[in-house]
Amino acid sequence: MRVAPLSEVPIASLDALFEEEIESWQRQLYWDYRPSAELIKRFVAARSLPGFALCDGQGQLIGYSYHIASRPVGFIGDVFVTAEFVSERAYLLLLDEAFRSLQAWQGVVRIESQIFPLNFELAPLFRSLGFEAEERFFLTLDLSQGEPWPEPDLTELPCRIVTWSDQHFEGAADVIFDAYYDSPDFRICYDYQSRQGCARFLKNLIDNPGCGTFQKESSLVAIDPEGRVCAALVTSIISPGTGMIPQVSVRRDYQGKGIGSLLMKLYFRRASEAGLARITLSVSKANRRAVDLYHRLGFSQDQAFHAFVWTAQG
Repeated sequence: MRVAPLSEVPIASLDALFEEEIESWQRQLYWDYRPSAELIKRFVAARSLPGFALCDGQGQLIGYSYHIASRPVGFIGDVFVTAEFVSERAYLLLLDEAFRSLQAWQGVVRIESQIFPLNFELAPLFRSLGFEAEERFFLTLDLSQGEPWPEPDLTELPCRIVTWSDQHFEGAADVIFDAYYDSPDFRICYDYQSRQGCARFLKNLIDNPGCGTFQKESSLVAIDPEGRVCAALVTSIISPGTGMIPQVSVRRDYQGKGIGSLLMKLYFRRASEAGLARITLSVSKANRRAVDLYHRLGFSQDQAFHAFVWTAQG
């Protein structure tokens, strides 16, 4: 096996590899990875996406990885090896090249990655490269059984609930920053560590397909008596019949009042009425309060994965 720059790969040679990865995402996570794959292919065709291709002895493409940098943080966006050639060596070859490339990137002092282990457990490999690994869960709520989700009682809520509007963007970003400050997830996501980063994170959820297609009509915000956003729930569609909650946050002074669970229940009803079969989300194992809430709401665990973080010393 040999590793070559992704920019040297004929774009057509990615097709079979992507089809296998797309099938794995759909089968394991109910997730249509095709929009992300098409975006990656466009950037590869434009020779504007840093990454590596793994080839077998006959030059056939059997794996790939890509990475990006937004100083001071670099990101390993994906790594995938076709099932026929899955091995520790194959994955480590790609990860090591991506890691060393980002380490050499001027101004990058932190590297993050969240990759689902579709056909190989990646945590030991990341740890061998010096990454910390935080376990996370991918959860699913089945909406296809029984009666539609009941209308939640909002009469005792200390705020009003409204559908997402662009005017709520800054307030929602502030809520995300406040909610995650010093939380279990604060350490694993650089964007959570500043208001500017939370705004960047939220904009990516809305504009990019990485967490599905943003659904403005089913995303919700809670407004306190002073007219400020005190909670936000962002929704997306990751495949026909499958919705996702890529972000739900409640300002700390409003936590413990049932606002987060009511936002979710209201979304579940709307999603059920819209014909969605299931809702998915991800959560860190260390965030026991959130994990317990999601289980009480009926979510079950489908997949465990990890958030990986490496920081330069000194």
